[in-house]
Amino acid sequence: MKIRFLTILTAFVVAAMAVVIALVISFEGSVPVYRSLWFKSLFWPLPVLVIGVLILVLLRRKEFVAMNDSLKKALEGERIFRMFIEKQSLEIASAKRRNEAMLESLADSVIGIAPGMSITFMNGAAEGLTGLSAQEAIGKRFRDLVSIKQDDAPGFSIGDYIDSALNGNAIPLPENVYMQKPDATNTHIAGVAVPVFDDQKHVDGAILAIRDVSYVREVDEMKTGFLSVAAHQLRTPLSTIRWYLELLNDPSEGKLKKNQKMFAENAYLSLRKMVGLVNRLLAVTRLESGRVPVRPEPTDLKVMTKEILDGLQHKLAERKLAFRANLPDLPTVLLDQTLAREVFENLIENAIRYTPDGGTVSVDARDDGGSISWSVTDTGIGIPKGQQDKIFEKFYRAANAVEHSSEGSGLGLYLAKFIVESWGGSIEFTSEEGKGATFRVTVPKTGMKPKEGQVSLNA
Repeated sequence: MKIRFLTILTAFVVAAMAVVIALVISFEGSVPVYRSLWFKSLFWPLPVLVIGVLILVLLRRKEFVAMNDSLKKALEGERIFRMFIEKQSLEIASAKRRNEAMLESLADSVIGIAPGMSITFMNGAAEGLTGLSAQEAIGKRFRDLVSIKQDDAPGFSIGDYIDSALNGNAIPLPENVYMQKPDATNTHIAGVAVPVFDDQKHVDGAILAIRDVSYVREVDEMKTGFLSVAAHQLRTPLSTIRWYLELLNDPSEGKLKKNQKMFAENAYLSLRKMVGLVNRLLAVTRLESGRVPVRPEPTDLKVMTKEILDGLQHKLAERKLAFRANLPDLPTVLLDQTLAREVFENLIENAIRYTPDGGTVSVDARDDGGSISWSVTDTGIGIPKGQQDKIFEKFYRAANAVEHSSEGSGLGLYLAKFIVESWGGSIEFTSEEGKGATFRVTVPKTGMKPKEGQVSLNA
């Protein structure tokens, strides 16, 4: 539009100059001033200059057109970019509102932590659990606002778990953690601190997700109490039945017929299984209640393992299992021998029970510097991959284990894990279904700490 106007203007100026020149020439004879030298020197170059400038403008018309097109494209690009930014801003704001709505709807408490440890976000559940409003908490450090402790662990600090998350590690909170509120009430919690990463995979903060597990804990304590009462009530009649069966099997009380003797022996074996189950139930309830004393004494794991193996030789022979032991001399460790024997004997018995006839069971131990590593490996039925995450749960037995053997309560591995973790060690396993399993236990050389209690594990 501007170029077209410039062209018309140029044509108009040229025509006007032509008219002026024609008029000057026409009146040159009659108007004296037109014949003067100074007028000619000023007037005649002026049209030439104007016409030259207009010709130059016309010659560079393409450049002006190109500049005009470039300007139009730049303006259009700027408009499109502005629209894109506005759209992105709206999408980001919408996503933020959507995420906040999702976090607000969660039953678990969610707390956002900035790299500097300050709180950036709290959902409604977190406000209800902590008793703090988001307005008063944001910008402050979580550890300074909320007191979180662990039973029998005075050195516990929630800040350590938040620090770990800010360093890129997701670590669940341990068991028996509780939140101490200003009114002196305690709320047991479970949860995890996880890192938040930006687009460059750099840690940009952390999320602390926690939930109230007081009700679950109360229910678990009720179940434990019920099991304890039931086990105690079962013990007395089982002891009476055992006594009578022992009398029946005693030749001095009279000779039984062949069938009668077989029935009595089978009943006695079944009774022993029931007694074993009751004892396991009592062991679980006593350990969970914290009433079992811990009496550490110098223990040679090599000697203890050999004693356990000697007591299980008849089972190995019955099943025609090959056995291998790699037990070098090991430093003694302060362990409660009753608790330690419960762990190692249970793991070896499991290896024997779930290995088909003719298989192999091996036990290894080594000094790892700060701890002793002990392991048992078998060529048995293994653990299905989809069930491995439940193997340490109370009363859990893998499907193939149930099919292979009716014996077993699903409490052995739970007890083993409970005891191993109580001495600060770890228990883990690797397994492939149909090929066997390896269970590994670490025993810190610091050993177990003594603890008072009211009742022994197998009393």
